[in-house]
Amino acid sequence: MTIFFLLIDLFLFVGALLLARRSYNISEQKDQRACMVLCLASVFIACSAAGSLLIYLPAQEIQTLKLMLDNLAFFAGIPFIASAFVDLAWNFKWSKPAWGRWLLALFALFEVTRRADFGVQYSQIMVVLTVIALFVSLLKTPSPLARIPGITAAIFFALSLLLFSQGSLVPSLQNSIGSHFFLGISLFMLSATLRKSKL
Repeated sequence: MTIFFLLIDLFLFVGALLLARRSYNISEQKDQRACMVLCLASVFIACSAAGSLLIYLPAQEIQTLKLMLDNLAFFAGIPFIASAFVDLAWNFKWSKPAWGRWLLALFALFEVTRRADFGVQYSQIMVVLTVIALFVSLLKTPSPLARIPGITAAIFFALSLLLFSQGSLVPSLQNSIGSHFFLGISLFMLSATLRKSKL
């Protein structure tokens, strides 16, 4: 594991924690459930990045834990980020049970598609839908000051997921360094978007 790779994971870890803190503060001040969900999704990603920083031994059990953290971030954290911004953009105010059912549905979809050997296709469909949802939601934000960092965040989010993630539409480009770097930038920009939004 190179120093460069460690720095990229540290960058993603800090970006995820920053977004988690910002969204948690808003959820406490404005009673925004979507921001609490955004905080949870960011924690999932932070745990995955921390796993990459700390879990570097070749033992099978440790590698399994690392894979579980990565899957939690990718198949639950990433869709939750887009879902939270959909909720904020249209002011749906989904209930806690609704969010809980959605999380269980994401876990179930992952497990069913994995067992059916449809995991790659599901990953690709999921990243496309997630990117579209985030783009549309951030375009709809009522605050012009928030729209610019929001669209910038969505572009980096798209680069991370569509090109470099495990759901890449161009498998030859798939690599965790590119995915973590662009996702880290996106999380920093999403934090700025929340700061400038009129929530």
